[in-house]
Amino acid sequence: MKNFRLGMAAVSALLLLASCGAKKAVVKDADKPMSNLPKAQKTEVATQQSTFAFVERVNDKKVDAQDIVADLDFTASMGGKDVSVPGSLHMRKDQMIRLQLFMPVLHTEVGRLEFTPEYVLVVDRLHKQYVKEVSIYNPDIEVLGQYAGASTQILHKCKKDGHEWMIAPSNVL
Repeated sequence: MKNFRLGMAAVSALLLLASCGAKKAVVKDADKPMSNLPKAQKTEVATQQSTFAFVERVNDKKVDAQDIVADLDFTASMGGKDVSVPGSLHMRKDQMIRLQLFMPVLHTEVGRLEFTPEYVLVVDRLHKQYVKEVSIYNPDIEVLGQYAGASTQILHKCKKDGHEWMIAPSNVL
C-alpha cells in the first residue's frame, strides 16, 4: 500500500512537471512568428494589438442605460467671485440633454439648457427670458416678447413673411 502511494505521488509529480513544460513550449511557439517579422511589421502588429485592447476596455465600460440623471454643483467665476448653484443633469440616449440650475435655498429652477437633435433651448427664469434656436423644426420663428412663463403668451414673428402673433413658449417648444 505504501509503494502504491509512493508510485501515485511520483506519477502525479511527473504529470505536473510535464504540463508546465507543455505550457512553456506553447508560449514560446506563439512568440516565434513575431520574432521572424521585420521591425516595421512588429511595430504595426503591436499597435494593432494595443488599439484592440483599448477598444475592448472602452466597450467593457460602456453605459447601456437609456436615461442618465445626476445632481450637480455648478460653479462659475464672475468678476473674481465664484458663484455656485445646485443643478441637475438629465440625458436620454439619442434624444435630449437637459441641464437645470436651481436657487440654492428654495431649490426652484432659475435656468435651463436643453439640447435635442431639433433645437437648443435656453431659459432664464430669473430675468424671464427664453431663447430657442430651432435648427430642423422651424428656423423661421423669431422671439420678440419677454419670457413670462412657459404658458404665458408672448410675441413671435415669422422671418419669411413678417407675420407676428402671440403664442405660449410651451406651444413653440
